[in-house]
Amino acid sequence: SDPNDLNVAFALFSQANGPKILKTDDLGYSWTDISGFITNAPESSNGYPNVATYSLMVMPWDSDWIWAGTEIGIFESRDGGESWYYADNGLPPVSTWEMKVVGDEIVIATHGRGIWSLDVNELNPVSTNDLENQIDELAIYPNPVSSTTTISYHLDQTADVQVNLYDTRGKLVKTIFNGTQNAGPQSIVFSKDALPLGVYLATVNSGINKMTKQLIIQ
Repeated sequence: SDPNDLNVAFALFSQANGPKILKTDDLGYSWTDISGFITNAPESSNGYPNVATYSLMVMPWDSDWIWAGTEIGIFESRDGGESWYYADNGLPPVSTWEMKVVGDEIVIATHGRGIWSLDVNELNPVSTNDLENQIDELAIYPNPVSSTTTISYHLDQTADVQVNLYDTRGKLVKTIFNGTQNAGPQSIVFSKDALPLGVYLATVNSGINKMTKQLIIQ
């Protein structure tokens, strides 16, 4: 999934002469092949290799910057999948099964060549000011919601906060709260009113980070 956009996710495949990476930007209602094999040709139209694909990572500082772990190493796109090329980052061309951000490094698990790590300038530790206003401990209870529920979370610092409710297609349904809150635990009572039954996504956004939790109305 995309760490910056709750509507965006990717599906990976290893079939020969077929799509290797499908992308959705509407929570799975539609998909687009960004690996260039949409016509099932033996060669990609945008530089992606015709090999098994095992892992994918969207860079947290730029959603257009994507790494795909393949049977022959990591391929990179800087334009959201419009074009691909071999990532010349010092790693060997080895089967890449998993990639994860840990601190200021990207840790990479391979098949046959062990674990590797790469220092990434964009992941250098941020200043204390950049860590302010973060949200944690997001909870919704009761959930499912039959009448009212309480959305609770914790703020590390005073912040301008917006609490929104989205449907599963990513459409804004309701702004539950929009204002300034002090540091510490927060609780907001939400009433379902006349909203239709179904699954929704509740998001709490402080401007620096955002947390999302599923909310079910019954």
